[in-house]
Amino acid sequence: MTLRSLWTTVALLALLSASTAAQRVVRVGLHDARPVAFEKDGQPAGFGVVLLEQIADEEDWELEWVHGTWSECLAWLKTGELELLFPMLRTPEREQRFDFTEQGLYAGWGRVAAIAGFELESLLDLEARRVAVVKDDIFGEELARQTRGLVRPPVLVAYPELSAAVQAAINGEVEAVVGENLALHFLIEGRDLHSTPVVVAAGQPHFATRGGEGAELLAALDRHLIALKNDPGSIYHEAYDEWLGLRRTDEWPVWLPGAITVGAVLLAVSTLFAAMLRTQLRARSAELVARSEALLEQIREREHAETERRVLRESLRHAQKLQLAGQLASGVAHDVRNLLTVISAHAERVRDSSTESGSTLASLGVVERAASEAADMTRSLVAFSRKIEARQEKVDLGAFVQETGVMIERSLPGNVSLQVTPPLAPVWVIADPGQLRQVVLNLALNAREAMTAGGRLSLVVLRSSEREVSLRVSDTGQGMDAELRERVFEPFFTTKQDSGGTGLGLATVRELVSEQDGRIEIDSTPGEGTEITVTWPAARAPRYRVPDVAAGQGESVLVAVSTPQVRQIVASALLAAGFKPLQARSHEELAEWTSREAPGLQALLLEESLLNGEGGALVGKMFVARPQLAFATVGATGSGELPAEAPSDTVRLGDSYRVAELGRVLRRLIDARAVPLVPSDAGGAA
Repeated sequence: MTLRSLWTTVALLALLSASTAAQRVVRVGLHDARPVAFEKDGQPAGFGVVLLEQIADEEDWELEWVHGTWSECLAWLKTGELELLFPMLRTPEREQRFDFTEQGLYAGWGRVAAIAGFELESLLDLEARRVAVVKDDIFGEELARQTRGLVRPPVLVAYPELSAAVQAAINGEVEAVVGENLALHFLIEGRDLHSTPVVVAAGQPHFATRGGEGAELLAALDRHLIALKNDPGSIYHEAYDEWLGLRRTDEWPVWLPGAITVGAVLLAVSTLFAAMLRTQLRARSAELVARSEALLEQIREREHAETERRVLRESLRHAQKLQLAGQLASGVAHDVRNLLTVISAHAERVRDSSTESGSTLASLGVVERAASEAADMTRSLVAFSRKIEARQEKVDLGAFVQETGVMIERSLPGNVSLQVTPPLAPVWVIADPGQLRQVVLNLALNAREAMTAGGRLSLVVLRSSEREVSLRVSDTGQGMDAELRERVFEPFFTTKQDSGGTGLGLATVRELVSEQDGRIEIDSTPGEGTEITVTWPAARAPRYRVPDVAAGQGESVLVAVSTPQVRQIVASALLAAGFKPLQARSHEELAEWTSREAPGLQALLLEESLLNGEGGALVGKMFVARPQLAFATVGATGSGELPAEAPSDTVRLGDSYRVAELGRVLRRLIDARAVPLVPSDAGGAA
């Protein structure tokens, strides 16, 4: 080796050593938070670990992993022994002690898992039960808060890690365990525990630092997270699919060792190249300092824009929380509708068989109307959140507003009066009753909020022209200036931050009115109140034809409904009407009927959700084998797709049907298959 080569090698090694010495060391807490962060085969692993290591490589950080329990890592972060900890949910209490990234890792929530044999449906079922929680974990604290009002709250037993809490449940020390949904699913898979529908909190896990420290660290993490999320081919989405999605890799691919070797060589070369670049950057540092004054002036000019951007980020975070809450709420809507069907059916049965009169029958009527209204509002909520087709029908707007006014009046304070003025003659519109009720309630309650010192709320229904019908909602509140009137329908714009306003009430009203082919106008003057006018196309009054039909004559009807209570109610009603009900509760039982001999089977009554998956093909086979079969469906219209083999006169009753009408519908389908079940004029503008 020549002297020149020797000096070149020494210089390169010196540069490489200087590069390594200049790396920033970041102490990161590692606790068992699988599949986001945990120790696997002696090395850090998980979704969050993959992301952090990628960012550290690009930022030239050296990560020093500090192992401990969740409680230990949290205590070390408080004392400054750790610089970074994840995953951590943001709460007002934690924000007083820690700083967080603006970007979350993913959408998560807390869930309760139970031991075999413990059917846990709600928080009420946890009364006096032993529940395992993780020490200093937000989900355990939230569960304690939500169950504080029980007569005998659950006994919460704290464990250092979620894995220890799960093991305690398996050992029989506790009956349930609460933890982050993904981590809990990861730990109980293949074990004698099952997930339950009980959810205790929702939010996005973040990276966190000690309060007042690590601002530069958090800013770099946010910058990389935004770029990775916006790139569909980035490591963020690959790691999400691997650790949090439907796919999970348990073994190393055969090509990975070679790729690691190549990556190590490339890393060494890139490190050397980075050291050379840093030398050049030092030489230009004086020039950058000279330009700093100009950059500072530009930064001052951008401060206003940054403030606006921060407001938008807060609005986006709020929207994500509302979206998650909507998903959780719509997830239980199906069960709620089934319970309302059971309530309505039993109320009908009691009324039809009762010999009482007067107040007893009136009370039953109130129960039936309340159940019907609750079913409409639940279906409307699901239709709005899932963007499914709404149930359009003719509505007498004057009578509808009068009925809704009774509900509104109960919510008004004593210093606010209500005046409802119906039209002289009925006026009809075509709308979804649940969505229409949401429009009226939002407008009325928004007017109530404007009258903090009391006043008068007025609801007026009138025919505004030959082809239009209007609802005017006016108040005597504080009114609005021109600037507020321009922004009042913007999503998330609210003047009631202190009282918890979301800024979505009037935005939702405008969306619903637009879906109903209507328009909305506002007139307001400061100090003189506000008047909002909603106008819809007028519809012709309905003319119903209700043919006389006989009850059942012993025909067999296959009732395919998944919910036991609803299936029993429907079967009992058909039996009382003279039919012979046969029952199926799943795809498996439905498949048996495609080949089973049933000479007297005349009709199929099917829950629409059973059309999903293989259900549509099974129903199609039944119609191929029995082309004379009458067909009707119940449940949310649009939750399943009718097979091509279904008869053309199939009746879709939706989820607001009355059990008493099922016999009449089936009778008409079996006998005539052509008698209309809707008003003879289907609607249209007057």
